[in-house]
Amino acid sequence: PGEFLTAYQLAIEFEHAFERGTDYPDYAVGGEGGGSDSSMTFYLAGQLSDRIDRGEVTEIECARLSHLHMARLAFKNEGREIGATTISSRDSQFIFKIL
Repeated sequence: PGEFLTAYQLAIEFEHAFERGTDYPDYAVGGEGGGSDSSMTFYLAGQLSDRIDRGEVTEIECARLSHLHMARLAFKNEGREIGATTISSRDSQFIFKIL
């Protein structure tokens, strides 16, 4: 608790903790060139932010990280680098914190 995580970081954690297609939808983490509509990052950000807005989830805070002055946002997943699509498209990045 106390630190914000991006949807990318959450998706990477999900991929390590659960079996894709069995415990959660069969989506890849996502990233540049991966098609955001079918990524775990897009799915998690949408589901969490919608449920927080509706008051169904109250133990997690949602905010947006601005792309202002940011050229690139990248994450490591098992030695592979994943670039955030939202930064390259100039959208803000959802971030989440457990309260």
